[in-house]
Amino acid sequence: MIDNNDLKLIEEAKKVINKNFDEVDENHTVGAALRCKNGNIYVGVNVYAVHGSCAEYIAMGTAITAGEREFDTIVAVRSPKKIIP
Repeated sequence: MIDNNDLKLIEEAKKVINKNFDEVDENHTVGAALRCKNGNIYVGVNVYAVHGSCAEYIAMGTAITAGEREFDTIVAVRSPKKIIP
């Protein structure tokens, strides 16, 4: 069941990909938002390169860098419009 906290997380993922979407080269096409057990939210976008990285991994890495270790929920949004299950 999706609750208001989940909807907020989806909105954060939409915000980060809307801000960084790269339609020309398609280097950044997915945005992710991760909520930690303490309620903090971290976001990331995918990075296409020789060895690219998924938006989810970028969000997790950002959270871990900030000292987080307990995660609750993660969502991903492709381009500005499609939610990825």
